[in-house]
Amino acid sequence: MNCFGLVFILTTWWAHTVWANGPLECPSERAKFCPGFKAQGDVAVYNCLEGHLEELGPACLKAILDANPVLREEREVQQLCQKESQAYCAQEVSRSASIICLEKNYKQLGGNCLAKIIATNPVLREQIKRDAEEEQRKVAAALAEIEKKKKEEEQKLEEDKLKLKQKLLQERYQQRYKVCQNHLKKTYPSSAYSTHYYYCERYAQIPIPSSQQESCMNGLIQGLRSQYKSKFEEKMQNELDAWHFCKERHTDSTFITCTKKRLVEGDDLLMAGNSCDPLQQRCLAHLTDGKKTLDSTHRAFLYAICSSFQSYYMTENECADKEAAYWMDFYHQPKDGYLVQQHLEKNRAECRTFFEKIDGFMDCIKESNNQDHRLRKAKYTRILVHLCKESPVYRKCVLKKFFRLPTYIQELGYPSNQREQEEIHRICTLDQTLKSSSPQVSVLQPTCR
Repeated sequence: MNCFGLVFILTTWWAHTVWANGPLECPSERAKFCPGFKAQGDVAVYNCLEGHLEELGPACLKAILDANPVLREEREVQQLCQKESQAYCAQEVSRSASIICLEKNYKQLGGNCLAKIIATNPVLREQIKRDAEEEQRKVAAALAEIEKKKKEEEQKLEEDKLKLKQKLLQERYQQRYKVCQNHLKKTYPSSAYSTHYYYCERYAQIPIPSSQQESCMNGLIQGLRSQYKSKFEEKMQNELDAWHFCKERHTDSTFITCTKKRLVEGDDLLMAGNSCDPLQQRCLAHLTDGKKTLDSTHRAFLYAICSSFQSYYMTENECADKEAAYWMDFYHQPKDGYLVQQHLEKNRAECRTFFEKIDGFMDCIKESNNQDHRLRKAKYTRILVHLCKESPVYRKCVLKKFFRLPTYIQELGYPSNQREQEEIHRICTLDQTLKSSSPQVSVLQPTCR
């Protein structure tokens, strides 16, 4: 009796007590293959018929397989796994041994065969699940390793590029520094070495410009008049100034157009570039009523004034917004929003107060400059700024007397501790006290950052 016989006795026999000497569907098969087993009972007949499965008729075969689910599963496995059985388990004799062999070689089985094998084997099913998870982990680890190597290679490539860039910059720096030093030593042999060092250090450290930056720099330098191109040190200074403007504003067409226009009109590069700042443009437009000024001395005077007081031409919003970035750094969570807004509103109020206090100051600069052309020199900006903080009576008195002084005393600025200027101040202060009781206009520097 094979192993199924025992299983059959224990699990299915009592369900088939209607049998009498074997399945009723198998009369011809019993007579043909098992004539001598009739007296031995149904189990003996069944076992005999099982030994002739391939020769049984359809009805008899179905009855035999229905009576033994295990045998039915084995036969289905045998049918689905013919290719695999021949490849890996051809040496096995029994069906059960063949199935055990297939289970051991489950990694090589086809999809249908494997599905049938694991359908009735939960242990193998769990093993396959664990194998799949392990394979996923291996794949994930392999991909992670590939990604790691890729990042390492990219990082090394970037490091190599950076090293090459630094090497090129260092070589360029040394070359430019050497050229600068040699020229200045030759041209000014008696000047201090420290002067050479600081100037050439700045010149040599100009980074290699991008194509747009280089185009901007070349365009500005070409727009200079010949008097600013004659000396080697002026050429170097022009390159420094051009880099200063073009490093960030090379895409600002309005700025570049304005700067080139002022260069053609006679400004040097630094004056032209700074004068094209929006606040300086507002200042110049106010002081000149928008008229073109070709006189170089007057242009220098206007530049000096607007460089010092361009913040007076901010709008209230521009003044307040200069603080915004500073206070927004403190905005880390919702409750900070109120504090940030509170500070910005406070700054707006301070800006408003500042503009109220300076009201009329730049009008005084403009009117005084227009009324007395002798003031249209950069060296007189200090006295003009000082006088516009005082009353009109005092201002008129000082100007009347100031230009009578010797030139060397005028150039000391006003007021100085020279006896002649102190006397003017004493007389005009007294004159102001006698002729006018109007309060002085106090001009404060802007409080906004």
